[in-house]
Amino acid sequence: MPLLINNEGRVTEFIRKSFETTSYDEKWLQKILFDQPDLLTTENSERRILPICRELPLKSQNSKVFLDLFCVRDDGRPVLVECKLWRNPQARREVIGQILEYASLLQGRTFSDLEAIVAPRLNISGPNPIFQVAQSIKPDLNEKDFVDACHGYLSRGEFDLIIAGDGIRSAVSGIKELLESRGGLASRLRLVEVEVYESDQGDLLVQSTSQVKTQTVQVTRGSSGITRNQESALVDQSIIEISDEPSNWRKRSRQFWQRFIDETRLDHPDQEPPKHGGVNTVWLAFPKPASHITCYRVRSTKNIGIFLVLEDSDEGRDCYSRLLEDKKQLDDEVGRELVFKAETGWNSKPFICLETAEFDLEDITRETAQREFLGTYLNRLINALRKRLPH
Repeated sequence: MPLLINNEGRVTEFIRKSFETTSYDEKWLQKILFDQPDLLTTENSERRILPICRELPLKSQNSKVFLDLFCVRDDGRPVLVECKLWRNPQARREVIGQILEYASLLQGRTFSDLEAIVAPRLNISGPNPIFQVAQSIKPDLNEKDFVDACHGYLSRGEFDLIIAGDGIRSAVSGIKELLESRGGLASRLRLVEVEVYESDQGDLLVQSTSQVKTQTVQVTRGSSGITRNQESALVDQSIIEISDEPSNWRKRSRQFWQRFIDETRLDHPDQEPPKHGGVNTVWLAFPKPASHITCYRVRSTKNIGIFLVLEDSDEGRDCYSRLLEDKKQLDDEVGRELVFKAETGWNSKPFICLETAEFDLEDITRETAQREFLGTYLNRLINALRKRLPH
């Protein structure tokens, strides 16, 4: 319990407050981080963060989305901040996809493009409103250097991406491991945990800690960027395993999946090969209205298996219904009983799964048998499902 002791020895106790109250919600968190951006700067070596605007609208392919906080560092680097309270049941499966989407929507823009997006959110007249806001916070900024640097960061897709919320250490530790394992894809994306303490007099003590250290992110649009399938598979990985694994397990898993990728031969000529999805998974792109197939191992529950995710759309759910009607024939072709679920607590998309707990995941001598199991049933599942997808 934090205590404030003044110079006369009077003690004030501060009690940690839950974000599950109406007093402290995502809007409150968004405002406190905008008003006190030093809470986002949790590493001594970081450049100062300058808040520019809240609720920045960005136009995606299908709709308009809103970035919680748009900021810049004092060297011109854009900082995108998403606030999430984990009592929101959709937070865990959506937050990574959201912030990566925001980055992809800004990547490749010019500084003038950014001005056109941000200016309507600022009550400022005159040229270069973004720089005006930044300079009002840090007066010694040079306009030309700031604009040129920001333009360069935008064109290269180099951003600081921050997910800020409560209880991050316990709720999304799997995301921490996911980011560490993805290296070049999910780097310079950081998780910041915010804690609030309140005294009997209503004074607040707010502190933040970084749960994932910052590295560099390159997010691109088009074929070279993160794909819809890949993004979905990453979120699957964060749900499949949410416990911190020792480094020797991560090393073993990486080697396990690399051998699986090297050894797996699939019959269907149009099927793309598996790719690393994280510590515990590999994934394969799959034709619409499917999204992807994931092969996984879960150390805590000693399960290995495969599942297909379908799109959360009319077409995807119609396909799911047709496959469900043909379940008996599918089971016969695959050689194991398939589990159908219209949705789960971690994913609103319908999916089809098979798994087993017959292997001891700690027994390294059984890893060859695990790979053979996954390779055999992955091949059968692909063959059985692809011919039933609409052409």
